[in-house]
Amino acid sequence: EVEGAAVGAGEGSSTSTRQEGSSMDEAQQRDALEWLQAMGFEREASVRAVTSGEHRDVEAVVAQLLAAGEQPAIVAEAEAEVEAEAEAEAKAEAAVMAKEVRLLEE
Repeated sequence: EVEGAAVGAGEGSSTSTRQEGSSMDEAQQRDALEWLQAMGFEREASVRAVTSGEHRDVEAVVAQLLAAGEQPAIVAEAEAEVEAEAEAEAKAEAAVMAKEVRLLEE
């Protein structure tokens, strides 16, 4: 279903790009919103960007959202995972170092 939304949004973007100066029609806006939400962009910001009439395709909407500091949930989740892994690794290294120090002190 998510792939369908992405494909639909992509198809709409190529059609609307041919119509210079026009914004997305209702079906294209709906597809773009579905895709943006599937990617994890905040609903309110997505709706505001898509319905502004400033963009002809979903790529331009994504660029605007990213420029405004909006981050899709999948990116935020991935960053949180990387941070958690780094913390776990640092704790493991600290435990090994503490054990080595204790062994040296004996």
